[in-house]
Amino acid sequence: MSEVHPFSSGTEYMDWRARNCERCSKDYDPAKDTDGVGQGLCDIETTLSLAAIGEGTISDDIAVRLKFDGVWIVPYCPEKEASDVE
Repeated sequence: MSEVHPFSSGTEYMDWRARNCERCSKDYDPAKDTDGVGQGLCDIETTLSLAAIGEGTISDDIAVRLKFDGVWIVPYCPEKEASDVE
């Protein structure tokens, strides 16, 4: 499995996350972290967060779910679930 860079910078990642993860009901909530592991309800968000503090890469399977075409990912996450934050 190969790894891809979905964002050109940390700022681009933060913008995408604010538009999607932070407005999704599956976003990581420390108050709901009962096991202390710090993993959110969404594996896309978890993967992107780990990439942000690591090499900046994600796996091909997550890239496909984000409709990454090698240059861009879609501006809105296809798996986003509405939350009260909208």
